[in-house]
Amino acid sequence: FDPLWKLLAFVTGGVAGVLLLGGAIWQGRRMMRWRLARRQGLQNISRARSVDALAHAVRQFSLSGQPAAPSLGEWMQRMQLTARGGDIESAVLQLEQLQFGRGAYALPELRQTFLRALAHIRPESLA
Repeated sequence: FDPLWKLLAFVTGGVAGVLLLGGAIWQGRRMMRWRLARRQGLQNISRARSVDALAHAVRQFSLSGQPAAPSLGEWMQRMQLTARGGDIESAVLQLEQLQFGRGAYALPELRQTFLRALAHIRPESLA
């Protein structure tokens, strides 16, 4: 067997291994980034002690690090486009009603509704 072919096979295998390792690292970082963003967002929601603080924490929730949405409706549209796995429409409706004094929901219950809805949400590209 020609030593040049052995060297070529060795180099090709090494390059393929480096590319696979790089891809695995990239994918792992990508998966960790959105999971950490979700965890941080859920912590912010669980710390909210007023309706306004809850609305702000919800508008700030993003799996991709986007800035806070200017309104709950825009945040809901953003989440529907970029994420899958959570039923957020009813929670947003309840929060809007509570914000404008038309809701009869307790803040802890509403906070738990958001935490349940967002706990299993995933980016659209991974769903």
